[in-house]
Amino acid sequence: MRVVAMVSGGKDSCYNMMQCVAEGHAIVALANLHPKDRDELDSFMYQTVGHMGIESLAKAMGLPLYRRETKGISTQTGKHYVPTDDDEVEDLFSLLELCKNELQVEAVAVGAILSDYQRVRVENVCSRLSLVSLAYLWRRDQTELLQEMIDCQVHAIIIKVKHFTTFSGPVAVTDMIITFFQQTIALCIRMYVKLKFKCSQFKWK
Repeated sequence: MRVVAMVSGGKDSCYNMMQCVAEGHAIVALANLHPKDRDELDSFMYQTVGHMGIESLAKAMGLPLYRRETKGISTQTGKHYVPTDDDEVEDLFSLLELCKNELQVEAVAVGAILSDYQRVRVENVCSRLSLVSLAYLWRRDQTELLQEMIDCQVHAIIIKVKHFTTFSGPVAVTDMIITFFQQTIALCIRMYVKLKFKCSQFKWK
């Protein structure tokens, strides 16, 4: 199928594209939703940190890039999604509708792994546009998945770490920070620095 890939610049959306190609699909364009005049949104749906690098990714892959601004506002936050004009999901609908009309795409590649919130909304948009959602990473074991990425020589940079938790007292905070950074450093050692594909067997066109 002809596929437009939703990309954030992160390793998951990139690796999902590689899985699409391995399954015989053709990535014909990249698509991205981004905030206006800032780096990050507090969005339920979209990862926007580092979105300035998306154009470089499209250029490296030799693919057209479709982008749209989003305010990152969620008015429908329940388990099920009902189309609502001022919800950020409708920004995704408009972007993919444009891609479908201009490129005759048949499917959308998304790198979601665990978020049912994202899955339900992407599938809602795909259903309305008669597109197939290709999410090859969905519910994969994350340790196994990370090792696959390393074995396939996907190189990534950690550009931001964010963590929410409940705790009590300074000792708990200190223990949490130490444990978290031990895990982060271990991850950094395993995934070295550069956002670049080296799996030469994958061709995007």
